Amino acid sequence: MDRERSYNLGSLDSVLGPQSGQTIRQPLSARVARAPEEGLWEDFVRSLALFMPGVSQIVRGQLPLGMFYLSSLAFLGSVTWAVLQMIDRLAVTLDLLGLSMYLVVGTLVSIYLMAVTIHLSGVWTATDGSRRRARHPAVSAAASLIVPGWGQILNGDRVRALVFLGGMWLAAGFWIAASAPVTELFNTHLPAVAPWEQLARTPVVQWTARWTLPLVISSLAVYDAAASAIERRS
Repeated sequence: MDRERSYNLGSLDSVLGPQSGQTIRQPLSARVARAPEEGLWEDFVRSLALFMPGVSQIVRGQLPLGMFYLSSLAFLGSVTWAVLQMIDRLAVTLDLLGLSMYLVVGTLVSIYLMAVTIHLSGVWTATDGSRRRARHPAVSAAASLIVPGWGQILNGDRVRALVFLGGMWLAAGFWIAASAPVTELFNTHLPAVAPWEQLARTPVVQWTARWTLPLVISSLAVYDAAASAIERRS
């Protein structure tokens, strides 16, 4: 009996702190990082990467990686805003130096491609280790209707999620290139591309960039998310 009591007390002391009644509590970040992600919480954490890359990593305790994604996007956004605000002065400076405005265009395109890469990379790392699950088809379809690729994340198909997200980034790039501010910018500072500017303003190109391409990608994402969920539930 005495041995049993001492054994139980020893087990209790391992749970309690050095003083009786005092428990050892871990930091919140450690508890979140080590807690098993299941169900709605797992979906919520991984879905954060769609809307703000880096937040999902921070919630999961990966602070350096999360801050890298957040700071990188903030830096790219600041550079883009600065370039657009100083576009006229940059044109004058480049003309004095004998350089082309294509440098500015190339810089903006490079910034856009880097933002796409950071976003997709953030979603990829946030969904690392995700398991394929049998979600309700309506839930997966509705999620991909809101953001193409979201339903695939809920289903645990991160490769397909990145395909549809990349498609929407491509559609957004076409929409930006055919938008009125960009075509006016090219017409003002790059008159050599006037034929391209006229082509971008045609109704066919405008309709394709604004509606057809996004609707096609969104429809395919909704169908794929629902079909994948139905397959797993059968």
